[in-house]
Amino acid sequence: MDMHRYAVLIRKPERERLMGLSHAAKFKYLTDYTTDVRNQLLDWLNGRHLHAQVESVDPVTAFNTLFFTATPEVKQALVEHPAVVKIAEDYAMPVDLMWQNK
Repeated sequence: MDMHRYAVLIRKPERERLMGLSHAAKFKYLTDYTTDVRNQLLDWLNGRHLHAQVESVDPVTAFNTLFFTATPEVKQALVEHPAVVKIAEDYAMPVDLMWQNK
């Protein structure tokens, strides 16, 4: 299968939900929110029989961004989900640091 890595930007929660929360409570709320959306997207893809075209979904490490390794068909399907704002191909580039002795 033709797999690509995608950065999936999801909708942010309503600002009002975060008002008055401590830093720790905001962190927990945003982590839980992003995890819930991640699970909703996986269930949604499963319901469309696309789960076999998802190689991996990274654990939640960034708020409002999820990283999928999946087929282009999955990317096209995710664009239709109401929680998805934007999808970009993730172009992570390995860098070799070279040491030169002069």
